[in-house]
Amino acid sequence: MEKKLLPMRNILINIFSCHYNYGCFVMLGQTSLLKYLPTVCIITIMNITKYIHSCVVLEKNNQSIIIDPGIWNDDLKIPENTAGVIVTHEHPDHFDLEKLRIICDLNHEIYIYSHVDLIGQLSGLPSKVVTSGDELEIGGFFVKFFGDTHAIIHPDYPAVANLGIIVDQESFCYPGDSFSHPNRQIDVLALPIAAPWLKIAEAMDYLVAVGPKRVMPTHDAILSQRGKDVSNAWIRKVCDANNIEFMVSGD
Repeated sequence: MEKKLLPMRNILINIFSCHYNYGCFVMLGQTSLLKYLPTVCIITIMNITKYIHSCVVLEKNNQSIIIDPGIWNDDLKIPENTAGVIVTHEHPDHFDLEKLRIICDLNHEIYIYSHVDLIGQLSGLPSKVVTSGDELEIGGFFVKFFGDTHAIIHPDYPAVANLGIIVDQESFCYPGDSFSHPNRQIDVLALPIAAPWLKIAEAMDYLVAVGPKRVMPTHDAILSQRGKDVSNAWIRKVCDANNIEFMVSGD
């Protein structure tokens, strides 16, 4: 008997969180639906681990990509199965040359992916230039780059280049330091909540505009714990009003 593909509306994306570890996995709403799946169907698990500030590690199928390892990320546990590193822009809270050297030493034959303006600062580390609109595969992760510039901090200081990323079609999105819109439905949005270029009302507006299924606060190392509590409380208000799941360390 011919087996039919299961309509996507019957597949659920579920998220769990523990401390700074976030994972997402695809599962069926009812086990009885398994008989409708083709025999070649593969259910993939993606683990999303947030470190201090804006550093994130994505892992699936024993491959990882590291996003924005910065100067504050002494907490970063570098995976030995790293397939690549993405740096959204050149500010030191996202870009630490010494950490990139260590990552490359531990993981041979990998590349650092970033804008041409940053590639020239890598002192010969293996790298590839990417630009807005580029789509490529990094160790089994399908990555699309979007956006172009960092959000304005002050009119007297020109904005640097910035690239947002979308991973695996819609599973994960991180805009870097920008309000660039991914222009598609997103499962998990890594949302900056505190910065010299940002006030909480702007983060709230961006969250509504993107309308993800779930949000994970990022870019928060400049806040005290009380500051994080205040910012997260406002983000939760938006989530409650728009049926968005709020994810934070400790949930």
